[in-house]
Amino acid sequence: NWNNFYKVINYCNEVLKNAPLVQKIDNTFTDFQKQNLLAEAYWLRSLAYFYLVRIYYEVPLVLEPSENDNVNFYLPKSSEEVILEQITTDLKANRAFAPSGSFITMGENLGRASKVSYDALLADIALWRFKYDEVLEHVQKIEQIKELVLMPTGKWFEIFYPGNSLESIFEFQFDGEKNQF
Repeated sequence: NWNNFYKVINYCNEVLKNAPLVQKIDNTFTDFQKQNLLAEAYWLRSLAYFYLVRIYYEVPLVLEPSENDNVNFYLPKSSEEVILEQITTDLKANRAFAPSGSFITMGENLGRASKVSYDALLADIALWRFKYDEVLEHVQKIEQIKELVLMPTGKWFEIFYPGNSLESIFEFQFDGEKNQF
């Protein structure tokens, strides 16, 4: 069931369409904040599409939000290559605007679509497409991040519990006290 993937995609499409409109009515919403927000929306949408392509191969490519019932909900499937080209283009165009990972808490650093998470996703997409030179380009950018440290063998489980380890690039953040499991 791809329902939840398309919920994420639609949320991202809403942000991509409406963030510039919000800036017109909120003079405290800076260009920098808008670009960061848009970069994260592009990353999440690309991640969702990459998972869809790996699971289903061909899926509908939706780049506009479904804001009313007049939207065509029966779009044709797009090829794997069309989708991968779209998300690669989006990622390359927006990487510069992604946060650099300099947030206060480890959870914020790992729960946000930072430049290093862009590089990891671009490397994974390039690997899927057998573009090994591109994989190496993106992995080399990741290897330059001094804050990323491989966990010792005896502590490998700390990657999963409690999580947010120094080895992680991106983790979904959940708060059990807020029923976010």
